[in-house]
Amino acid sequence: MPYETGGRADKFGNRYEGRWVVKQLLRLIKEEISSIILEGVGKEEEGIDLWIRNNDESKICSQCKGRNASKEYWTIGDLGAKGIFQKAKKQLDSSDKINYQFVSAVNCMMLNDITNRARNSNGNPRDFYEYQIKNSTEVHKEYRKICEYLGLDHNSVQDNEQAFHYLKRMYVIHYSDDLETKTTLKETIKYLFIGNAETIYNLLLNYPIENDLLGKEISSYMIINFLESQPDILFRQLHKDERIMPRIEYLNTEFDSAFVKINNSLIHRQESEKCYKELLNGNSVIIHGKAGSGKSGCVIELRNRLKEKNIVHLALRLDRRVPEYSSNNYGDQLGLSASPVFCIDAVSKDKEAVLILDQLDAIRWTNNHSSSALEVCKEMIAEVNNINKERDRKITLVFICRTFDFQNENGIKQLFSKMNTNNKEDTWKEIIMSDLDNENVKEVVGETYNNLSTKLRTLLKTPSNLYIWSNLEEKRKSNTYISSSDLIKQWWTQLSINCEIMGVSINYLNELKDNIKSN
Repeated sequence: MPYETGGRADKFGNRYEGRWVVKQLLRLIKEEISSIILEGVGKEEEGIDLWIRNNDESKICSQCKGRNASKEYWTIGDLGAKGIFQKAKKQLDSSDKINYQFVSAVNCMMLNDITNRARNSNGNPRDFYEYQIKNSTEVHKEYRKICEYLGLDHNSVQDNEQAFHYLKRMYVIHYSDDLETKTTLKETIKYLFIGNAETIYNLLLNYPIENDLLGKEISSYMIINFLESQPDILFRQLHKDERIMPRIEYLNTEFDSAFVKINNSLIHRQESEKCYKELLNGNSVIIHGKAGSGKSGCVIELRNRLKEKNIVHLALRLDRRVPEYSSNNYGDQLGLSASPVFCIDAVSKDKEAVLILDQLDAIRWTNNHSSSALEVCKEMIAEVNNINKERDRKITLVFICRTFDFQNENGIKQLFSKMNTNNKEDTWKEIIMSDLDNENVKEVVGETYNNLSTKLRTLLKTPSNLYIWSNLEEKRKSNTYISSSDLIKQWWTQLSINCEIMGVSINYLNELKDNIKSN
C-alpha cells in the first residue's frame, strides 16, 4: 500500500529510513560493524542514505525507498526510472571494496533473483550469462534492461563481464515498514540495555541529528557512551558476564534434584530421542501426555543428551520457579543478569541452545497470577523469535505440559496458537508421551511380571503407577489392583503404618499431605 500523498508521505518515508538507521546503530553497538555515516557529503552523498563500514574495512552504501508510489513491488523499469542503477554504478566504480544495498519495504524480486544468481555462480561471467541468464526468456529480457541502465551493451563480452561484477556486489534488502519492525528493534534494545526500551529507541532515532553527526562517522564507542550518559540506562554486556554459566549450571542441578528415578534407574523413552532430533533441526517442541506419563523423565534423558553433546541449555520447573511480571524480572528471580533467553544467548553465541520449561500446566495451580506467568512465557517465546532472526544456529524451546491442559486451557493454547501455521518464526513440533513398553515394565517388576494380570500389566505401563508398585512391600504386590487409585491407596496405607511404627503421628502425615497438595 502506498504512503498517503503530500507531507505525510515524506514523514512516513523519514520514519522508514529512521528505523533502518536504528537497526544499523544496534548492529554497531553489538560490534557487528565498525561504523556508520548518515547522509554523507560530497560524492558520497549522491543517492546514498547511509554508509556502513564493516569490521574488515569494506563498505556498504545503502539507499532506502520505503515505497514505490502506488505499486506493491519494484520492476527493473521502476528502478531505472529512479536512477537506482546509475547511482549504484557510481559507487561501485569508486572502489572494489564497496557493495551497494537497495533497501525497501516492497519487494523487488527480479533484481534480487538476478543478483543472487551472480553470487551463486561458478565465478565465470560467460557461464553466468549463458546458463543463468539466457536460459530464461523473462530473466534475459530484464537483464538486458539492467545493462542498458548501467550503460552497458549486453551483446559485448567485456560489458557482460562488467555487468556480472556489478551484480555480484548489489543487494536487495526487503525491510518491512510495520509495527512488528519497531517491536523487533525494541526487543533488541531490551537485550542490550537495562532501561525503558521506548526511551532508548527514541534516543537512537534522534541521535545523529540532535548531536550534529550527519555526514560524520559514528562509532560503537560514541553511541554506547552517549546512551550510558543518559539517566537510568545501563549497557548489559551479557557476553562478558562470567556469572551466567555457573548460575545456569546451578539451576540445571536443581532441576535434576526434583526428579525421582524408578528403582534408581532412568528408563529410556523414544520421545526424548524424537525431541532431540527436532531441536537439532531448529524446531521448538511441546511435549505433552497424561498425568504420570513420564514427561519429566523424558526431559531428564533429553538433558543428559544435551550435556553429552555440550549444547548449552537451561531447564526450569515452572511450579518451583514461577515467572512473574516480566522476563527480565524472571531472570532476577532466578539469580540471572537478565531474561533467561538473553542469558543463554549470551553464553551460546554461534552454537545451538535450548530453554526447557517443565510443568507448564502447574502454573494455574501454583500461582494466583497464572495469567501473568503465561504472559512471561509468551514474552520469552517472542525474545527467542527475535534473537533467532540473527542467529545461524537457533535457540529452541521445550515446553512440557499435561495433555488435558494443553488442549483445554485457553492461556496455554494461545502460547502455541501458531503451531499449525506456516509462520517460520513459530516452528513448533508436538510430541505425545506413549505408555512404557512391556519390556520396560518387566525389567522393573522382575520375575513375577508373567504372573500379573493383563489389567495390572497395562496399569503399570504408566510410569507413575510403576513407581508406586516398585515402592510397595512384596506382601502388598497383588493382582487385585485395577486402577491408579487402588495403587495409591495401598501405598498410602503402607506409609501410614510405617510412620506409626517409627513414632510419627498419622495427623502429622496428613498435614504433610495437605501441605503438598496446597503447594
